[in-house]
Amino acid sequence: QSRDGLKTRLLAAGFPQALLLQSGLLVQRESGEIVDRFRHRLIVPICRESGSVIAFGGRQMDPDQGGPKYLNSPETPIYSKSRTLYGLNLTKAQIRKSGFAVLVEGYFDFAQVFQSQAAPVVASCGTALTTQQALLLRRFTSNIVLSFDPDAAGEGAATRSCEMLVTEGFDVNVVVLDKGEDPDTFIRRKGPDQYRGRLRSSRPYLEYLLDQASTGVDFGHDDSRRQFLGKMLTVAARIPDAAARDQFADRIAHKARITEEVVRSEIRKAAVNRRTAVTTRELPTFGQLKQAEKALIWGLVHNTGEALEALGELDDEDLEGLATREIFEVARSLHGEPMDLLPSGLLQRLSTVSAQLVTSIAATDTSTAPPGACARALKRLRWERERAAIQREIDRLQELGATQHGHEIDNLDRKSTR
Repeated sequence: QSRDGLKTRLLAAGFPQALLLQSGLLVQRESGEIVDRFRHRLIVPICRESGSVIAFGGRQMDPDQGGPKYLNSPETPIYSKSRTLYGLNLTKAQIRKSGFAVLVEGYFDFAQVFQSQAAPVVASCGTALTTQQALLLRRFTSNIVLSFDPDAAGEGAATRSCEMLVTEGFDVNVVVLDKGEDPDTFIRRKGPDQYRGRLRSSRPYLEYLLDQASTGVDFGHDDSRRQFLGKMLTVAARIPDAAARDQFADRIAHKARITEEVVRSEIRKAAVNRRTAVTTRELPTFGQLKQAEKALIWGLVHNTGEALEALGELDDEDLEGLATREIFEVARSLHGEPMDLLPSGLLQRLSTVSAQLVTSIAATDTSTAPPGACARALKRLRWERERAAIQREIDRLQELGATQHGHEIDNLDRKSTR
């Protein structure tokens, strides 16, 4: 119950107060007072997939104590909620072996499914799954069964998660429990065998979506059919596989009583014109990269030690203007991490587009140059950029008048030949 028990202990152990505030273990109130963030709560450690603890979640012990039911660590340099999957460190081997993962919402849903050994399970640290979490999950499986709470919020989160996973090329099923049940309460009341039975009877998301969207629609009216088709086009356009899109089109046509070719044509148009989040199949910056950038990124995943050593030879100025600057800067910040964990740690900390870029490059067969040669090539590119900038300035000054600016031009000329 103490407001600063943890603070007192950690300060006595030699931890700087600024670091404790940055970590989220302490919080500064508006009055300026610094106190423990978590008090009188059941604490759940949150780990990255390697097993390192990077954050905490705290659940109220007493519903009348005030404050939110769940209180989580804030975003920190080592913890990003959108890039973390709770429990993956415990279940990744089982997920890979089983070939699928059950995705649940919260800590206690995960705990119940995990301890009952009902299924290989993982939880999102929030509600709807993010693209970064999907990229992390893809390393272990591309088959997902969503088992979210069957309330309005859960269904909304499930819809957003499913649509994003479909866009990313996952095979997605949905399991719907009875009203008022979540995975935790269902298993406690009915046991893991019945839960596994529900998983076996889970339905492909696109079929589930069609049934949900068609409920109450009067397909005898043209306006109703057009509205239904409009909703389904948005989803269908995100399906990356053309054959799967056509199959979904046929199901839509059957439901809406529209000719299959008409629906297929409309979906193809929508797929061509869609403006959705970048996926691993659509990387507009890939072709703009220098070969040295691609090869060095490939090395970060497949030849980590040499690639990090090469990055250490680069100055900040060498990275200026590169489309891959974020990737290299984050990789350098991970120096000191275990080599085998660095690729996954890198992906967790990158933006969506950068993480997808790394994944795409790493999936190619071989690098075309060793990391050291890549670093030297990037340094040469910097020198070329600097010389080009100096020449542009010389040209500008000469246009203004070589007589007035001769001294400046001479200095720039000497600088360009160093």
